[in-house]
Amino acid sequence: MRRPERNVVKHWFSDAAKETALYTVLLITVILTVDVLAAYCAKRYIKPQTLKTLKPLAYGGIVFGILYRVGIDPIKGVVERTRFYEMLDPTKYNDPAFTMFTPWYMRGRGGDSFPSGHTASGAALFLSLTLCDALDAFKNKERLFFLLAWGYTWVLGFTRMIMGRHFLSDVAVGAMLGFTFALLARELFVRRAAKRLGL
Repeated sequence: MRRPERNVVKHWFSDAAKETALYTVLLITVILTVDVLAAYCAKRYIKPQTLKTLKPLAYGGIVFGILYRVGIDPIKGVVERTRFYEMLDPTKYNDPAFTMFTPWYMRGRGGDSFPSGHTASGAALFLSLTLCDALDAFKNKERLFFLLAWGYTWVLGFTRMIMGRHFLSDVAVGAMLGFTFALLARELFVRRAAKRLGL
């Protein structure tokens, strides 16, 4: 009897595949490879003065990452809100009446829907505003960068809702937290780093 064909791409992006050690190893390998190539290209093709100017942006990214981990994960662990698609999944909760649904301000019955981590991490794009501080080519373009970051965050949050991964409140709070982290990173660390470097 012939084995049924499976969609390899869909399988590799499924939740089951993401929990395997092989997936983690491949993901880390790809990320490290991209990072090393980006660092090599930056060192080879970008002027040292420009790299010095962009150093505060790197600091901002590190600070954003720390704030994200310290801020998002603990909230998810406390709220434990069940995701929309999990309620409908017959292999998970099989709850078509949505009895497991809870408002965002109440403790859930198991899950990690609130707040949306994807939307919060997407809001890291607001750090691109630091380019307006650092590079002459982007001076007076803060409004454009803000609109691009806002649009990207909005589209990302919208797609998370369409996929059934999050509710509107998950996405809204995730975006607000991400924007706050980016703002704190920029105001408290990036601009101070720029002053220390004499930029």
